Amino acid sequence: MNQPKKNQHNHVETNVSRGKEKNTPSSNITSWIKQHQIAAKNAAKHLLDTPLSSILTILVVAIALSLPAALQIIIKNLETGQTAINEQAKVSLYLKKETRKDDITTLIQQLKDNNSILNVTFISADQALLEFQESSNLGNTLGSLKKNPLPASIIVTPDTQLMNVNDIELLVADFQELEAVELAQIDVMWLKKLFSIIELAKHFSIGISVFLIFAVLILIGNTIRNLGQRFQTEIAISKLVGATDAYVRRSFLYSGLAYGLLGSIFALFFVFIGILWLYPQMNEIASLYGTNIQIIGLATNDIFSLIAIGTVLGLGGSWVAANRIINQISL
Repeated sequence: MNQPKKNQHNHVETNVSRGKEKNTPSSNITSWIKQHQIAAKNAAKHLLDTPLSSILTILVVAIALSLPAALQIIIKNLETGQTAINEQAKVSLYLKKETRKDDITTLIQQLKDNNSILNVTFISADQALLEFQESSNLGNTLGSLKKNPLPASIIVTPDTQLMNVNDIELLVADFQELEAVELAQIDVMWLKKLFSIIELAKHFSIGISVFLIFAVLILIGNTIRNLGQRFQTEIAISKLVGATDAYVRRSFLYSGLAYGLLGSIFALFFVFIGILWLYPQMNEIASLYGTNIQIIGLATNDIFSLIAIGTVLGLGGSWVAANRIINQISL
């Protein structure tokens, strides 16, 4: 009588030990991977069952993501062309004829010590005359003059990254007050137009980026909600046989991930095509302002950032929509 009890006890221990083996970390990881594989297959099934809706959603997401990326490229190129802007923002200080060499040397040193000034270049009267003869057709006429009519000058290049148009205007006014300076000259209207364009591009980029982020969230969320309505019966049956909320939500998260990821990839393609198309037009605009903007595309970190943003937006929109679907079915 005692022996069967012992065998029964051993059988229970064996079952318990088997249960423990089933709950080992490796088995949990295997189960977790299988669950995600099933969710990914369900997501692929959802997308393939609604091909037109899926393609349109991906294209709209791509367009929405490509617009901020394109504006980012424009702003980056404008900032990269800061050297060209500095060249155009040069201030010409025409010195008085009677200014002594020692006073000119002292003035040049004072200008170089100014942190808001990038470069100071002195052009003597003889050098100015020679450059003017080379750039004009009046070489013989000017050479016949007994005295050089051109004054010495100092070319000052302010740092436009530290100074706005108002600061540069104040700087020019201060130059005009210098005793050795006859005339301080700069094309301020050109600078105002250029700075206005840059600031407008930055503000517009921020505004449209925020707007399009919400648009992508709403678009993906609405698409996921439509998917939920289409497969509502299937989801309800899954819930009845014991499927958890996480199990139901997971397939929709993979769908949103696919929309965001594929939308990001297509957005990169659209941006690349847009750069090739706009390159001649941007160079033409740059030439009107006397600059030469070399278009720089998205860097590697920008590419990964765009893909990450699209993926996060896809997951975020699908998470909200999936929770609403689950709550509606639970009710």
